[in-house]
Amino acid sequence: MNARQWFLLSAAASACALLLCPINSAQAQNLVALYQSAQDYDASYQSARQQALATQAHSAQALAGILPSVALGASVSQTSQTSSYS
Repeated sequence: MNARQWFLLSAAASACALLLCPINSAQAQNLVALYQSAQDYDASYQSARQQALATQAHSAQALAGILPSVALGASVSQTSQTSSYS
């Protein structure tokens, strides 16, 4: 199941849940807040989301391996010598 199909299935499940659960005026919430709340508690959705984020991070790491790197270094030293001639 790809991400688009998962999103549509999740949206349909959320819509069904909203239709089956009555919301009284004291507990009124907008549809977006309810949908986001449902996603927060959906383990499958969270797993897919974290997998997508990990894939994006992995692609950035792979790209970093082929890009050139630049290094900069600096150092300072001082030598003091005293000698007495008689």
